[in-house]
Amino acid sequence: MIRRANKEDIKCIMPIYEAAKKKMRTDGNLHQWSDKYPDEETLLNDIARDELYIAYNDEEIYGVFMLSFSGEDTYKEIQGAWLNDEPYAVIHRIASFGKGKNLLKDAINFAFEKTNNIRIDTHEDNNIMHTLLKKLGFFYTGIIHLKDGDERMAYQLIKSE
Repeated sequence: MIRRANKEDIKCIMPIYEAAKKKMRTDGNLHQWSDKYPDEETLLNDIARDELYIAYNDEEIYGVFMLSFSGEDTYKEIQGAWLNDEPYAVIHRIASFGKGKNLLKDAINFAFEKTNNIRIDTHEDNNIMHTLLKKLGFFYTGIIHLKDGDERMAYQLIKSE
């Protein structure tokens, strides 16, 4: 099940991100998330905007992701081309452990309840995410730049009718 996160969930969410960062480092993705990111302040801001969601069952939180329908400033310019210019959802900061192996698929289905377009980006070194995005039908659309100038590989998925 998926629901919006609240401030009380932070104590369960932070260990999920710590486990995800450890897994990223083990798999060779040394640069995407720093020791200080995502931090509690970022997540509390997501919660305040009603954009942080958790996946849970039997009262255990096993996954977390940010989902926004407000667009993404860093997606306005792309070295490449988006598949369309329709409104879209963006998924960021997705992480899971344990029972969360289908979290991205669940997040996609959840987003598709409100939109037909999803955009997402990831670090060049995040091979697990690249493989998963392609497996789930995302198309690579090009390179975007974060506010600090770092490059990210951008993907888009359009809901099939």
